[in-house]
Parts: sequence; structure tokens; C-alpha cells
Amino acid sequence: MGTSQSSKGPGSGVPMVPPWADAPSLENKNQDGKEAPQRQQIPVAPKARFGPARRNLGDFAKSGDKNNLKRALGQYTRSGYGGASGAAQRLSSTAATAAVLAGVLNQLSASNSASNNGPIAPEIIKSGSAEKILDAVVNATKAIDGSQDSEASRAAIRDALTDVLTEFPETDLTELSSEQCDFVIERYTAHEIIRRFELDLGKTILDKAPTASVALSRLKEAKEYVVEVVGEAFRNFKSSMNPTTSSGIQGIIKSTLKEAFTVFEGYAL
Repeated sequence: MGTSQSSKGPGSGVPMVPPWADAPSLENKNQDGKEAPQRQQIPVAPKARFGPARRNLGDFAKSGDKNNLKRALGQYTRSGYGGASGAAQRLSSTAATAAVLAGVLNQLSASNSASNNGPIAPEIIKSGSAEKILDAVVNATKAIDGSQDSEASRAAIRDALTDVLTEFPETDLTELSSEQCDFVIERYTAHEIIRRFELDLGKTILDKAPTASVALSRLKEAKEYVVEVVGEAFRNFKSSMNPTTSSGIQGIIKSTLKEAFTVFEGYAL
């Protein structure tokens, strides 16, 4: 979770999930390739949809009681998005972006600096600059379109790539192993949830924590908990589904999102 967002999140009287948020994917297509109709009607958000989550998140910021954090995530899921299905639908574009990211990383490893047909210009690869390559991967995966969701996704991709460099200090982004690629996709999914949670609830932790240093510590703890839940779900589904195709990756991420939000919702009171 970052510290620069001040959004109060979407209010009441609007669809819990914006109509444009359910991004097309291979799994949304009919056999003729046309977009399948959406069957689930999107409910309208109630008044103070994030109120219960904010109260518990504020209590967590003050006390550090992890039960308050869990309840905040549970109420965020249930009251904020109508349950795990709605929350997963809000982040449905994550699955398609994850598949693109996996493709970029795999192409990069396959082509390395020897080909002009890879997703990243050879001169960037030859520079040996991890920062330049990281930026290039972000740009190749998610274009800038000025939307809040796009910027959050780009930040989540960058966070995931930073995580793999931290977890595997000797990592070369142009030659990631399959294990490291999976790690990036797993962390990207977690960071998408973290970024959305932050954007919706704004600076509650920063505002309610007794000091700035405590606030940063609470933000770190919240992030680590989301990473833990998403990681367990991702690994479970990866072991039982096909992670080598675009549709397989999308299926894993959709299932991971639903499972993670189901875990969160289980703590709602």
C-alpha cells in the first residue's frame, strides 16, 4: 500500500461494480468468438457502503489488532461490493492483464537481446539497467490511458517486479525462471487488491494511526496479510489448473481473486 492516495472511494447510489470494470477475457467469449452476455445484475451501492470497513480499519490503525484489519477487509468485501463475487468482478481485468504480463515475461526470456521481435527494444535489454527494463515491462503490459484503474494496474505490475528483485536478489528480468514468473503473477494479483483497497478507503490508516511511523507499519502489515491470503489461493489453483496458456492463467487469477475475497468476507460481522 502506498501513502499518496487520498481518494474517498466511490459513493452510494452508483453500481457496486462499474459496468466497464468486467473486462472481456477468453472465458467471456461464446464459441463463435463474440462477447457472451453478462448474466449477473449489478446491484446499486447502499449508503455509506464503506463505513463499517473504515471504522474497523481506523481501529486497526490505532491498536494494531489484526482482527480489526480482517474485519475491515471482510466488511469491505461484503458491504462495499456485495460479497466475494462482486469484489472479484470489480477486479476482473486483473486476469487479462496477468495473462499479458506472463506473455511479456516469457517472450522477454525467450528472445533476450538476440531478437528485435521481443516485447522490449534490444537497446533497453543491452543497457543492463533493471530500472529501464522494469519500466519497459510495465509499458508493454499496460498502456497509459489516464484512468485510475490503469494507473493502479501499472503500479501493481511495478510492485510485483520490485518484489521479485527483492525476493531473488540475483534476478535478471530478461531471464526469469518459470518459478520467478509465477511469483510475479502471484504478487501482481495481490498488489491489484491492495491498490484497489487503498483507492477505495483512502487514507484511513494514515489519518487514524497515532504517528506517521505507526501508520507506515500498519500499512505494511495490511499489505503482508493480503499477500499471504492471495499467495495461498494462487498456489492452490496453480497446482490444479493449466498455467501455461493465456486462458489457463486467466482462470487461475479469476479463481484466486474469488477465493481471496471469500476468505476476507468470512471475517465480516
